[in-house]
Amino acid sequence: MRPITLFLASSKELAADREKFEVFIRRKNNEWQKDGKPYLKLELWEDTSTAMSRTRSQDEYNKIIPTSDIFVMLIWTKVGKYTLEEYTMAKKRFKETGKPKVYVYQKLIEREKQEQSLIDFTKYLTAIPEEAYFWEKYEHHDSLLLKIEKELNRYYKEDYTTTEAQKDKQSEGISIVQEGEKSIAIAKNEGTINLNVT
Repeated sequence: MRPITLFLASSKELAADREKFEVFIRRKNNEWQKDGKPYLKLELWEDTSTAMSRTRSQDEYNKIIPTSDIFVMLIWTKVGKYTLEEYTMAKKRFKETGKPKVYVYQKLIEREKQEQSLIDFTKYLTAIPEEAYFWEKYEHHDSLLLKIEKELNRYYKEDYTTTEAQKDKQSEGISIVQEGEKSIAIAKNEGTINLNVT
């Protein structure tokens, strides 16, 4: 069963929340494995090789984003240039292919403590009305992890199980065709075609 890959982007100021996120994914993996669900592969820049790269080290992190299923960005007082670069790449890839799914979570902070990079970024998220993205906010890492758990469950239910079910059908000689809101299962049996519309 193929894993679900998550890329976590944030600045060093959120190191404590990143650690909690990592522990949460580890525990969630233990639960999911017991239920026969896919492995959750968490990609962190801390785990990327420190070997010298022919280009920037950041380029090595960026290579992971296009292969990720989920991109999670955490922000607090600021948005670092590398975190912004990762977000921009993830958004571009999502628009091109539908993956990774992009989520932004902002840790609550008083307005006067927000750096200009954060103010600029949040304005950017809503600058184009037809593309406006209203990000989630959280007060404590516990509330963040509850939101992440909800999204993981939704991803598994909506994206993963649907894809896997279609693959199983296709391996049985059944093709799935989406027609508006209806799915049409086409079964080929000894020269005949049976249609099942749901």
